[in-house]
Amino acid sequence: MLIDLIKTNALASAQAGNWSAVAATLNAQTVEVRNPKSWTMADLITLLGAESAAVIGSTIQAAGVANPIFAGAWLALNITGLQLHTDERQAMIDGLAAAGDWPDGLRDAVKAAGLLHRSLAGSTVTAEQCQAVWNQDVCESWWTARLNGGINEALSTGNLATLKAALIAAAGVS
Repeated sequence: MLIDLIKTNALASAQAGNWSAVAATLNAQTVEVRNPKSWTMADLITLLGAESAAVIGSTIQAAGVANPIFAGAWLALNITGLQLHTDERQAMIDGLAAAGDWPDGLRDAVKAAGLLHRSLAGSTVTAEQCQAVWNQDVCESWWTARLNGGINEALSTGNLATLKAALIAAAGVS
């Protein structure tokens, strides 16, 4: 629930009434999501375009001449696919990008295929939505406190005068 996310991650901003800061905190792309998909060369072409996929492929192929691990990675990329989500593969991508002099954007795009980030909220929330759910929770908490403070007890007695007095007290009316 949104109110739980606010209380857990943006309580100070909510208490200060800084709803833009609350929304910014919940919308920040901070939650890591690993994508275990096995990526083939065809997938990389679709994702990044033929030119970028060719840069990646030629870098892995060149590394495979000197290192059998990369030779195996080249085969996997063309047959069954290569998973990009593990820490080891993320480090491998960094090494390949450095060796192949890839642009940072290409390296980041390949890494992002295996390791995505999403927001705490899961979808974009607005400052107005945060304020509305906070205000609703405050009202519900206030009413619950009033119920627990005398109305439930008055209801249990069945005495209408006691119930009337409890309702008047809860409403703050004299």
